[in-house]
Amino acid sequence: MITDGRPKAWFIEVPQVQKEEELHFLKTEIYLREVALLTREVTAWDRFSIRA
Repeated sequence: MITDGRPKAWFIEVPQVQKEEELHFLKTEIYLREVALLTREVTAWDRFSIRA
C-alpha cells in the first residue's frame, strides 16, 4: 500500500499562530474533554522536498 506519510485520519493545516486556538476549539467544542492530539509542524523543507 502506498501512503504519503500522513496519518489515515482527518487533518487540517493551520498557521502556527492559530495552533493553540485550533487545539482549544477541538478540545472544548468537538471532543468535550482534554485529549492528546497529534500535531506536526510542516516546514517548507517538508512540503517541497523531493523525498516524497
